[in-house]
Amino acid sequence: MQRYVFGAIAVTVMAGAVVCGQSVTPPDAPSALALLERVAQHYAYAKSYHIESVEENTISNDLAREWRKTILSAAESSGNRYRYEGHTGLQGGALRLSDGKTVWTYHFEEKAYTVKPIAAEEPRSNSYEEYAMGQARTLRRSLANLPRRYKSATQLPDETLRSDGREVSCYVIRVRTADLKTAQPDGARSDEHEKTIWIDKAHETIVKLVDRAHVYVDGLVPVEEESTTTYKLTELDGEVKEGLFAFVPPSEAKLIEDFSNPMKRREGPDMTGKTAPSLKFGAADGKVVSLDSFRGKPVLLNVWATWCAPCVKELPQLAQLRKDAGDRSLVFISVDEDEDAKTAADFLAKRGYDWANFHDADREVDKGLGLSGIIPRTTLIDVAGKIVFDSRNHTTDEIRGAVARLGPEYATLAPAPEPSPCLAPK
Repeated sequence: MQRYVFGAIAVTVMAGAVVCGQSVTPPDAPSALALLERVAQHYAYAKSYHIESVEENTISNDLAREWRKTILSAAESSGNRYRYEGHTGLQGGALRLSDGKTVWTYHFEEKAYTVKPIAAEEPRSNSYEEYAMGQARTLRRSLANLPRRYKSATQLPDETLRSDGREVSCYVIRVRTADLKTAQPDGARSDEHEKTIWIDKAHETIVKLVDRAHVYVDGLVPVEEESTTTYKLTELDGEVKEGLFAFVPPSEAKLIEDFSNPMKRREGPDMTGKTAPSLKFGAADGKVVSLDSFRGKPVLLNVWATWCAPCVKELPQLAQLRKDAGDRSLVFISVDEDEDAKTAADFLAKRGYDWANFHDADREVDKGLGLSGIIPRTTLIDVAGKIVFDSRNHTTDEIRGAVARLGPEYATLAPAPEPSPCLAPK
């Protein structure tokens, strides 16, 4: 999910979390940009670290308002040991940790985890649940790179932050759009941003960051964002607790081989391997046809609509497959989800597709197969009524391959093998 940076609005500090008192910056204080660069180096060169942060973000304009909270925790130490954990309200939360030999990944909402041997490269985050965890993984890097975009900075009066019952004396630095090394194009609807950074004087670490900006979404819609990030814990080059790198699965957690593809989950359930439901189709003449009536013959069922571009695009290829099947006992059925039966019937007739098509405006067929809401959907049922192929994100070659596996008489319907790149044409 793309993260927009918005905002130029007044900062409201979380009630009871932070109270600020101003003081005057001494004349011998380091220059703002030099100080920010020195702080960044502490993060960049730390051989071990443990950082925890809480970010509250508000996106708004005259017609909309969105609030979200992100909680991150990251730790690294010698021997390929690490722990990245992130939680957001919309994507959920995930944890990945390594003890130097084994990598565990746990999804909190799924209550499931995987166990893998450690590899040279840390696994990529490949699901929505792991979005915030990916932010945790780059948490230290983002702080180390903070001053890179700026050619200047402004130092504000020092402040004392009160957080978790303790007082922290802070330098305060502000960077704005005008401080960027790369100038905004003249005359363009440019984004405007401002960051205010509170730095612990004693340890030269960042304890709070407020980011405010005003941008144009898609170059047109003005939107404001205000985000306040509080760093609840920052330990650089300290002794990281060994327990951070040990995974103890919760009692209700289950071990799985791997997490499912997030795009596949959006498509709905995969019925492959299950017995086909007793679906009924309404014919144009008013008769009702049952899927069970085709038992003993394989059935290729395609759910489509005239308004679905991918559906229409694959029809000629399905027609060629039907033609190639010839007199084999493969039953070909299509089910349209158009608003009225005539639209799909006229569409097929005009293009010479004469197979049996049934109308399903209420999507009862899709519901019977496990509602996905995504078409085209192709389902192949064998002679025993078992679903052997069920997909919404497929190629015609994959359909042909599934049909070819029905038995020897269908083997010639397999997709043609691709030519070897090693053989030059004569």
